[in-house]
Amino acid sequence: MMTRSSALKITLPLCVGMGFFVALSAIAYIPPSEFVVKNMTAKRAGPKMLKVRSSVRDLESKKNLLTLSYFSLETGRVVTHFFSPAGGVTPSIAANLSAKDAIYTYTSSIQKSEDSAPGIIPIALYSQDFQRVSENLIAAGVPIRSTEYLLTLQDEQARLASEVTSLKRWLGRPHWIYGGATHPAMGGGKPQSELWIEKDRFIMTRLMNPETRPGFEFRFESYQYSKDFPYPRKLSVVDQSRDAEVMTEEVLEFISLAAIEPSVLQARGKSTYSEDDLAGVQDSDLKRLIQTYCSFMR
Repeated sequence: MMTRSSALKITLPLCVGMGFFVALSAIAYIPPSEFVVKNMTAKRAGPKMLKVRSSVRDLESKKNLLTLSYFSLETGRVVTHFFSPAGGVTPSIAANLSAKDAIYTYTSSIQKSEDSAPGIIPIALYSQDFQRVSENLIAAGVPIRSTEYLLTLQDEQARLASEVTSLKRWLGRPHWIYGGATHPAMGGGKPQSELWIEKDRFIMTRLMNPETRPGFEFRFESYQYSKDFPYPRKLSVVDQSRDAEVMTEEVLEFISLAAIEPSVLQARGKSTYSEDDLAGVQDSDLKRLIQTYCSFMR
């Protein structure tokens, strides 16, 4: 006959075990990719325009640039002015940047147009258009599975199997990972794109795109908020073979604006960054840094 004490001895470990199982299941759950991208994009609702001052550094040449960028979240137009900080990067210099002193101005877009191919980074970080973000991540090789696509699959098991996901920790925080080289659905070992989302805040922290940026990784760290709009204070391009930064961008000022400032968006600039476009930049290292920055970050 089972006594009360013996019953407790059996029940308590069972309860603890069940609790562990439930907790483990909750930790291991990875939501659908489309759901995550929608939530990430929804956090950006509100502002019409962004104003960003940054310090950009090439870790090999040790050269620095200052940038002043304006993003229209309505039209998608992006204007980026580049400055050579002769006196070094100081708060006073950064705060007094004026477009007239720029050594080069580059115009781009975070919207699709006939004559431009927007970069994945500004779209993934700043666009408020879920469809635009999703389309660009898919174009970059990240396996974002749309609801429409999932509904074409046979059953729930097939839908779950179509999501290419894993769960890992980075910088002490759990992350959902979409994509990756080891999943059978992604080519069985061939390098594939990866999107890392910090699960507690729905923010993008890492992106690998081996098709167009082989050997490099983008990292986004030290997130802060401007009127609830999330942005990383540090952006970096990392050489994966050495796990070493080759270029960093430190955001010195980030302002989300409720209204468009047409005058700053009408600035004339170049929409390409060829040698001819940069003929006015005398320093070859700065010229190369501008080209690298525009290629990777704009």
